[in-house]
Amino acid sequence: MVQWSWRQFLQWSTGGLVAAALSDWVFFEKTLWAAAQDKDKQFYHACHICDCNCEMIYRIRNGRLGEMRGNPADKLGAAGKLCVKGYSAPRLYHDPCRLSYPLRRTNPRKGRDQDPAWKIISWDEAFSVVGEQFRRVYDQHGPDAIVLFARPKGWDVHLQSAIGTPNQLCHVDTCYINHEVVGNAVCGDRIWGWDFSHAKYILGFGYDQPGKSKNIHQREFMEARRNGAKIVIFDPRLSETAQKADVWIPIRPGTDTAALLAMIHVIVNEGLYDKEFVEKYTVGFDKLKAHVAKYTPQWAQRICDVPAQTLVQIAREFGSTRPATLAYHKRDAGGPVYM
Repeated sequence: MVQWSWRQFLQWSTGGLVAAALSDWVFFEKTLWAAAQDKDKQFYHACHICDCNCEMIYRIRNGRLGEMRGNPADKLGAAGKLCVKGYSAPRLYHDPCRLSYPLRRTNPRKGRDQDPAWKIISWDEAFSVVGEQFRRVYDQHGPDAIVLFARPKGWDVHLQSAIGTPNQLCHVDTCYINHEVVGNAVCGDRIWGWDFSHAKYILGFGYDQPGKSKNIHQREFMEARRNGAKIVIFDPRLSETAQKADVWIPIRPGTDTAALLAMIHVIVNEGLYDKEFVEKYTVGFDKLKAHVAKYTPQWAQRICDVPAQTLVQIAREFGSTRPATLAYHKRDAGGPVYM
């Protein structure tokens, strides 16, 4: 196996070969080795475009990344298939417009009409500039003055720890951070999977993952639909998912919480909740019941433009159907982490 230095690895990843699509060192190493050997070689990997990590099989032919397909042995939601993003990975890898060398801005003025006047520089110069700036900021202001924009994984975490900065931001903060917070508080960890295929009732507020080629959502969602599950989607727009639903409810944007409180009011007061589960695994149910007492469907109707009788009907169906699930990953109606 070919050996690559840390500097070479950074050159490949920073250059953007597949950093946004298949950012994994094993993939880099195998692909570059096969390309150097000019052999027709097959490899097994997992797609890293998103956190679904669908298993894949890809081939290197005549020094180029060619065929890429799902692994039939993958039984964890992908069902041996890739989404359109996974199938597009070779195009990203061989894109002639991808950045393959560092650029430095030479025009300090910024604005819509300003040309940044990018200049190609060497990797040595790029690392020197970054290192000097890191050192200058660190020495003058301490690690708290440094913010890393990267996902909290692997080398990113190591770099954050080495610098000693508590500041780390990434798209998760505006994507599904609420899921992580609630999951950790309620279950001790993030809730990541949904057993859609066995659900008899699926309820969603602004949920449109099946319309975004998320394998673990899209395939199981459609399987549930084929199995006869009832699907109800609250969404101001007629999304891809809403088009596949049995009932689409065009709720007023930003008022999902009012509808949810009214539904909880109905479920609690009519005793439609799982009493055994509540008694065995929860605390504070009496406080919840007292809290939602005033949030009637009639109250919610004035806020969210959904008829009170509709809210009552959906609440009764959801509360009395087993098993049922609330699809909430990356909901979009009022913003991914807005509720």
